[in-house]
Amino acid sequence: MATKRLSSAKGRNRSSNKAAAAEKRKLILDAAVKVFARKGYYGCRVSDIAEEAKIAYGLVYHYFKSKEDVLNSIFRERWGVFVELLKWLEQQEMPLNDKLSRIVGAVLEGYRLNSEMMEVVVMEIARNSKFFDKTNVEPVKQAIGCIEGMIRREIEAGRIRPGVEPRVAAYTFFSNVEALMTGSVLGAFVVSNAEEQNRLRDQVVDMFLHGIAPEGAA
Repeated sequence: MATKRLSSAKGRNRSSNKAAAAEKRKLILDAAVKVFARKGYYGCRVSDIAEEAKIAYGLVYHYFKSKEDVLNSIFRERWGVFVELLKWLEQQEMPLNDKLSRIVGAVLEGYRLNSEMMEVVVMEIARNSKFFDKTNVEPVKQAIGCIEGMIRREIEAGRIRPGVEPRVAAYTFFSNVEALMTGSVLGAFVVSNAEEQNRLRDQVVDMFLHGIAPEGAA
């Protein structure tokens, strides 16, 4: 009986330690987002992240190998959430218009809830070739592949005109979403309220699906 109690106590301690480590890691990443957004990746030091998180300088290195590792972790974890959404949408039986609207809506909502995070992803990662090694490129390709799958299904069902190349269409849509993210970060679009958010979402999806020519034009 004593052995069982000791084993149970050890299990609880391990779970508690894991939870504490995860919380500390999140604290560092959240602080890094603020610092990267404020100073830029090249303009800040690991000590700035530690100061923002209110922890000892060396503790950052306990969880991350370097400042680059911190930025990569921000990208992979946030992008992972986005990819999971795309995987789920790809499997759903719903109109393509609704799927694309949910993708754009998720991006705009992400900016509204955490503009600093979006600024880091757009300005410090997406425009920095240093971070687009094989490890980071694969998740991006995976996301575009999900969109390609959605479009391919519509072509096979006859709901998109023949001749459209799914991969080209997927990259085109993805670039539209990326441009919307960039515009939001640069202040070209206001996404502080749901009404404006929905208007931008509908514009992007409608122009992608129907173009900008007058209805019936060649």
